[in-house]
Parts: sequence; C-alpha cells; structure tokens
Amino acid sequence: DADTLDLVHQFKAHENSVFSLCWMPQQGLLASGGRDAFLRFWDSANHFIPVHAIPAHRFTINDIALSPDGCVFATAGRDKEVKIWDSESFELLKVISHEKHDGHTHSVNRLLWMEEGRVLVSAGDDRAVMVWEVD
Repeated sequence: DADTLDLVHQFKAHENSVFSLCWMPQQGLLASGGRDAFLRFWDSANHFIPVHAIPAHRFTINDIALSPDGCVFATAGRDKEVKIWDSESFELLKVISHEKHDGHTHSVNRLLWMEEGRVLVSAGDDRAVMVWEVD
C-alpha cells in the first residue's frame, strides 16, 4: 500500500534473484526480470498470476523500462545487449549490441527513456552512458 507502506501481496516471481520490475499500466501487467534471464509478466488484476514468460537475454536482466507512450519497452542485460520489445505482442523489435551498433562492451545495467520515447539512454559496467535514437 503506497500510503501505509503495508505489504499487500507477495509472490515468487523467479527461481533466483529479481533484478528489475516495471509497471505496465495500459496492459495491467507487472514485468519482472532476473538472474534467470527470463522476462515475466504478471496480471495485477488477478493476484499477479503469470501470463507470459520470455527467455529474453542470455544472462541476467538488469533493467526494464517502459517508453513514455507505453507502446514499447526496453530490457538491459548482462549479455551486453539492449532489447526493444512491443508492449502489446511482446515481439522483439530490435537488439542493440556491440557487434551491430557499437554498443556496450560489458553488462548493461540501467535504462532511461527521454524525449517522449524517441531516445533511450543506457548505462553499463563499461562505464559508458550511451544514447540511442529509437524509431
């Protein structure tokens, strides 16, 4: 409860550590990412029952960020990749990697959407902050 800070509901989301959560209000879902490299989606209207799971990265998912318009979301992984996903279909739309886009050389840890969802900022263990224009 945001007002009282009382625990309202608790559930086991991943076998190992959970590293990131992202509220997706348009879909009524909570997205979670963790050490198991799975991206999981939970129905907030039905006691957070699981509705979808994607093996999204090769290693830990460190962050999940929903674009301001809610149409896409991005994930950051220990596999050095940033991935852009469709919020409705969960379809993978783009992979930003070192090999293809001169991206991060180490784990990507945090994401931030800017400029109404057209610009994505990523930060990683390579001590780099990168700015990406997203179509």
